[in-house]
Amino acid sequence: MEFFSLHILIDWRESVLHGVLFVLAFLVAWVFVYRPLFTHLHARRKEVLAGMAERKRAEAVLRDADAKRVEIINAATVEAESIVSRARESARRVASRHGTAIADEHGRSVI
Repeated sequence: MEFFSLHILIDWRESVLHGVLFVLAFLVAWVFVYRPLFTHLHARRKEVLAGMAERKRAEAVLRDADAKRVEIINAATVEAESIVSRARESARRVASRHGTAIADEHGRSVI
């Protein structure tokens, strides 16, 4: 029956040495790996948050610029229509004075 018996021998000095080595390895890893990694991740997080805030500001500026663009185009369209209308009226007056017809770019009579 002694064949199946299990004798566990624990060497306390070796166990303590392994514990000390583990703590030393942990401290080295903390100083040279974890701390720089966490510092870098924290800095990167700040950059990402700043980028997101900048994106929101840029989107607001873009919306304002788009609204201003539409406003300018509408004002230019109204002004162009006014200029064309005044030019046609002036052309009608000149044509009526001279008794001639005015044609558009396709040769059709406008007046």
